Amino acid sequence: MKKIALLICIGSCCLSLTGCIDIVQHITRKSDGTEQNTISITVAKAMIEMASAMQGEPSVNYDALFNEFNTSDMDEYEQFGAKITKINDQVNAGYLIDMNLNYKDKDVLKAINAEDIDFIPKYEKKKMTIYVGSLHDDDSSKSDNEMAQLFLATSKYRLLVSKSCLPSISKVLLKEAKNSTEISWFDLYDEYMIDIPMAMLLKNKTTIEIYQ
Repeated sequence: MKKIALLICIGSCCLSLTGCIDIVQHITRKSDGTEQNTISITVAKAMIEMASAMQGEPSVNYDALFNEFNTSDMDEYEQFGAKITKINDQVNAGYLIDMNLNYKDKDVLKAINAEDIDFIPKYEKKKMTIYVGSLHDDDSSKSDNEMAQLFLATSKYRLLVSKSCLPSISKVLLKEAKNSTEISWFDLYDEYMIDIPMAMLLKNKTTIEIYQ
């Protein structure tokens, strides 16, 4: 599994800040039955520039910063026709991943079920499952992962699921190898919102299970 965690960190400067990373995922079902799955991973430029100033750098070269991270870390999404766009506006830096998933296509369904791919929903009866396991880095030491959890204590992963995909929700579980934690959700009329602290996703390989 390629580490999308590399994209979350867009520069080592972010590791010295709290609450600088936002991950927002939106899933909706279109009239033709396909699902539009959009994920934005951004870092506030104000935080990057603050960290740069603390390190004695007068300015941030965002082109150089993006060059440190190439989209080959997202090759696994190419099989789904993903469009990957750089976000580099006055406020944020990061990436937008946008893909249309046709679960009626046997080849697409086979690829989805063949392995766990971050942010790609799987369906089983009245349950949606989303793997977010590679946010936890097996290659990092325990102390490094604990430090990342501390620095990202106020950062959240926000999942928005349209009622066209899940008409109702009865329970949301955050599942690790040995533990599961029930998570709250919010009814926003035409969709549901689930907020999960990033620190919880960094502790262990994690799966989100959403039950109707």
